[in-house]
Amino acid sequence: MTSESSFTFPKSAKLKNKKDFEYLREQSRKLFAPPLVCYYKKSRLESSQTRIAFSISRKIGKAHDRNRLKRIMKEYFRTHPSYKDCGRDALFVITRRPESEEMLMSSYSQLLHKLCDAK
Repeated sequence: MTSESSFTFPKSAKLKNKKDFEYLREQSRKLFAPPLVCYYKKSRLESSQTRIAFSISRKIGKAHDRNRLKRIMKEYFRTHPSYKDCGRDALFVITRRPESEEMLMSSYSQLLHKLCDAK
């Protein structure tokens, strides 16, 4: 039997507090893959673990639509362990409504790959 905690998005992988977001606002780098923008910097905690957050405007859709997009991206990150040890803090912003979930996932995977390869 598998523990339920292995199926959750770990708290250690989340950007949670105000200091984390302030740190990202100062001189962060950007990556683009429409409809996503990724703001990133080296981890504020000096750890090798990647921490992420998501931002989606209300213009994108209703709350249940925005939450679904965030759940999809969190699940992709959780199930691909190669992206978890890049040592970056990253904020992913959806700038416009994606044409499909497949398009969003394609853009998201491109950005994660670029994020881990970035200096």
